[in-house]
Amino acid sequence: MDNKDKVIRKERDISVELLRIVGCLIVIGVHTCLSAYVNGVYDKSRLFMSCFFADGVAIFWLIMGFFLFRSSSYRTVVKRSAKSILLPLALITVFLFYFEGFLLGGESLSQSLYASPEEYQLAFMTLLAWRNPIGSAYHLWYLYVYMLVILIFPVLKAFADYLDHDIKRARAFMLISLALLVLNDITNNRLLSCSHDSINGLFPAAIEVLWGHIIYRYRKELTRSFSPIAGLSALFGFFLLNYVRMSIELYRGSIGETNYILYWFSSFGLLCALCMAVMVFVLGRHIKGDLPRRLILRLGRDTFIIYLIHLTIAGLLGRFGISYRIDSFLAGHLGIGPAYELSINLAIIFTVFLIGLVIAELFFGLRYAVCRRLRSGNHGPVSPQDP
Repeated sequence: MDNKDKVIRKERDISVELLRIVGCLIVIGVHTCLSAYVNGVYDKSRLFMSCFFADGVAIFWLIMGFFLFRSSSYRTVVKRSAKSILLPLALITVFLFYFEGFLLGGESLSQSLYASPEEYQLAFMTLLAWRNPIGSAYHLWYLYVYMLVILIFPVLKAFADYLDHDIKRARAFMLISLALLVLNDITNNRLLSCSHDSINGLFPAAIEVLWGHIIYRYRKELTRSFSPIAGLSALFGFFLLNYVRMSIELYRGSIGETNYILYWFSSFGLLCALCMAVMVFVLGRHIKGDLPRRLILRLGRDTFIIYLIHLTIAGLLGRFGISYRIDSFLAGHLGIGPAYELSINLAIIFTVFLIGLVIAELFFGLRYAVCRRLRSGNHGPVSPQDP
């Protein structure tokens, strides 16, 4: 193992990286799974599967809370986030602004590169409202809300420190915040008016980030009960919560009412993400081999790039008919039914993930080669041990 891998293994928690991979797959799933509606009404099996793909964002808010408050320096947190989040967001936004039409819209390259003054104005005003201006990359809203969480870091840090002084305070916060989300679910989101945009996404995101901080802070105490029984209990809880969620959604749909419990900011979203985290923590404790650990760390590193480009990949699969061919093949062999629905959802998810993984590996490989070349040019030959 080279020094680079040793540094990675030392600094990264295998369970957290595994949770990143699961969260990434779920996020891809929510954007690519079959519609829960068939002929204008809910299909029960499709809706049940949609519930499983509903909470990837909640998982990532928990993960953010795992590490956010390790630093007490506002400047350090802002600088790190600007480099690791804001810069990639800016690059992918500019890239898709000019190449979206060419990649996904069937436009020529010159047509895609041209933007009218009205398009520039609309993009500017959208960004001024701190919203994502790229229609084909609507998933990027998460990064805009992420930066708002960073903006209020001093407030969240002070509150996290307050909770850390007494576990009873942490328990009280978790109960009160969960009750608030339950009330919001009962009022069909009229209490908090949560959404994916700007300030309306900040409040539930802050709650889930703080939950992540509490869970990870007390993980050593919690891991004493992270036995296979705890993992199976979390798995059962995950299925039960989603079955209840599906049943409520079916009833609401039957009487023509909308519902928000399929969103990450619902109480179901938070609790399902918590169940998933417990399952992964239990599983992570039993991953001992060097090769699987290195693989998980590598995949966990690649998830951010996969997240950034997964909708573009899915769009390209649709444009070139690859999704249709996969669909036709599975439908022809399995027929239309739950087995086909599960198979097509998983096939598209893993196809998008694997293509994104190849692109991510190429990116990191190129970056490593360029950095190595620059260091070689500045300081002479690089030794084989240099990372």
